[in-house]
Amino acid sequence: MDKGITVIGGSDCPVTNIEPLVDIAACVNGFNPVRNISVTDAIKMYTLNPAYSTRQENEKGTIETGKNADLTVIDKDPYAYKDSKEIYEIDVLYTIRNGDITYRKNQV
Repeated sequence: MDKGITVIGGSDCPVTNIEPLVDIAACVNGFNPVRNISVTDAIKMYTLNPAYSTRQENEKGTIETGKNADLTVIDKDPYAYKDSKEIYEIDVLYTIRNGDITYRKNQV
């Protein structure tokens, strides 16, 4: 990253769970502080960078007018927990895809 390389986050699904928030937390506040990165860089690894890697950065990856309305609403500000293990406790409240809510926490 320091050399300008675009890094994309991911999982080994189905071997491991798909948990981008846990992965983002580990990137920011993991076991080895030398490897830890900023909250902004960690979020980009799971949003803008994957869109860029598939040449879809004009349609996906950031919240902007004219882009797909695919986003996740979380319950805490990850920037408030950048130096704390509490970053691992962030929960998803909603997932929105193409402008429609596809997940709602505690949905009945």
